[in-house]
Amino acid sequence: MKLAILGLGFLLATIAPLGAVAAQTEIEFPTPVETPAEVQPKTVRIPPQSAIFVTFSATEAIDAGGKQPHPVTLTVTQPVFDVAGNIGIPVGSRIDARLVPLRKEKMARIEAKYLVVGSRIVSIQAQSDRLPSERIVIDSGSDRGCRVGGRVAPDLNGIFGEGNGGDALGGSVAIDCSISVFSRDRVLDRAVFRAGKEYLLVLEEEATFPNFYR
Repeated sequence: MKLAILGLGFLLATIAPLGAVAAQTEIEFPTPVETPAEVQPKTVRIPPQSAIFVTFSATEAIDAGGKQPHPVTLTVTQPVFDVAGNIGIPVGSRIDARLVPLRKEKMARIEAKYLVVGSRIVSIQAQSDRLPSERIVIDSGSDRGCRVGGRVAPDLNGIFGEGNGGDALGGSVAIDCSISVFSRDRVLDRAVFRAGKEYLLVLEEEATFPNFYR
């Protein structure tokens, strides 16, 4: 009996320290720390000399020798990043621009004036390189005239005066009234901007506008 009691006491004495050790070595997991969401800047700043790639939805052409610019709408094809490295101008943004003829060089270029981000309109200054033109001739017909010696006119009265005709020549000078001398053909220096082709605009000044996606 005494041996049984001693054995039970020894067993209890052995288990108790083990429980204390287990309680002391209980694993504590670290409390997760919530990181605040990335703070987006209130203002978007696109640095000068940034590249803006755009396309036309339809082919456009302009007379490079003319005077009037031609308004167009462009679509941004690649994201443009701001000074913080965030996307400042997303793909699909619209740009209102115009095709401007350069009369002396017989060339044309794109000049961007407004950027549409979301539903907001932002003023920008960007332009493309000069695009060469191709010369085409538009045939609109011609008039017949008469050549007498070195003079040319629509008819003989234009050379000799009303009523004189060929009588003033006495039949000694050849008269050819079958020549085409008054052509109405129009020469056009046409610069063509192709639909679907990417064109590069370079930002001339820093573009600053509110972050509409913040």
